[in-house]
Amino acid sequence: MNVFYFGDSQRQLYGVLHTPRVEAPTPKAVLLCYPFGHEYMLAHRAYRQLAMLLTRIGYSVLRFDYRGTGDSSGELDSIGFEDWLDDIEIAVNELQQVTGAKKVDIVGLRLGALTATCTALKLGTDIVDRVVLWDPVLSGLAYEKELIDYIESQTDRQGFFVDANQGLQSNGFYMNPGFLRALKEIDLVKLAPEFRGVLHIVSEATEHSEQLKNAWRDSPCYEFRHTPAPGDWNYVDVYGSILLPQPVIQGIVEWIANTEA
Repeated sequence: MNVFYFGDSQRQLYGVLHTPRVEAPTPKAVLLCYPFGHEYMLAHRAYRQLAMLLTRIGYSVLRFDYRGTGDSSGELDSIGFEDWLDDIEIAVNELQQVTGAKKVDIVGLRLGALTATCTALKLGTDIVDRVVLWDPVLSGLAYEKELIDYIESQTDRQGFFVDANQGLQSNGFYMNPGFLRALKEIDLVKLAPEFRGVLHIVSEATEHSEQLKNAWRDSPCYEFRHTPAPGDWNYVDVYGSILLPQPVIQGIVEWIANTEA
């Protein structure tokens, strides 16, 4: 596991590269795109375990922090949605350079699934091979409503509010108005998957997951899986809890391994 910074001096990104644990590794690589806010905290151990399992089947795996998050440069109040899409592209390029991989698979969780899909479609199939959408956020509008509903449900509103500029503060994580405006233009249901493989895996079957399933089901590259597992990514407590949905993690690893050929 190698910890390093990459990107230019104006936008330094923090990354963790997991290298293959096999005798004769081949240049295969996976990029993991984190969710936003408290969900990042909940998902950290799950992503680390996912990375470790992928290295056991020969993959290099890069986890990284978007600008304004974690140990990367910048502040969330000045970061735009397009900045995060650029960060994913920079991370893909870095992963290709350090591993020699011609193509990269991308796994995105929650909001990370939406940002991953947008960037993957931009980069095209010459660069991105397969995409995994794990409990994906379907659209910016739906995500904003989810955040507002969650903020309004809190009995103790300290750290949970919508400010005068319509920015959202949720458990200490801020989404600025410009970020939200750009995010609300994105709707996965209106996009068309164009990769060698797409896995849409959910821990709970919902009305939202059915919408994407129905919209993409005729695409030959699309596969839907409902794998029951803990999936309340909004859960917050004072103990710094985590989620470790083993069935989903194992399902992603198996799908990547089985669709390699």
